[in-house]
Amino acid sequence: MANRDRPQTPRPPLDLDRVGRAITLRVEPLENMPGKYLVYGDAEPHYVDLRAGEEWGIEYYTCDCGDYEWRDALCKHICAALIAENDDEAVRLMYEWIRRRRQDPPDPPR
Repeated sequence: MANRDRPQTPRPPLDLDRVGRAITLRVEPLENMPGKYLVYGDAEPHYVDLRAGEEWGIEYYTCDCGDYEWRDALCKHICAALIAENDDEAVRLMYEWIRRRRQDPPDPPR
């Protein structure tokens, strides 16, 4: 079966808490490289590729962070890049996270 004939697998759902952590990260697109980003906010920037599965016709993302590499989960860096791309689910969850924080703000530091 040719790569373009492979069925597209659905991406796993995004995690609300990871989307919430993604809000504070800075996302910079790489010049002339659609879907590829450097995401800042940790000790070092992380490389995110939202087009990694394009060759096979599937939605597949990668990040070089430990959360993605070891847990095989869509990390906060991928969530941040999806927000930057105005992804429907990521943006909806971002607003949901903000709404919940307003309703139930965290306790002030002691």
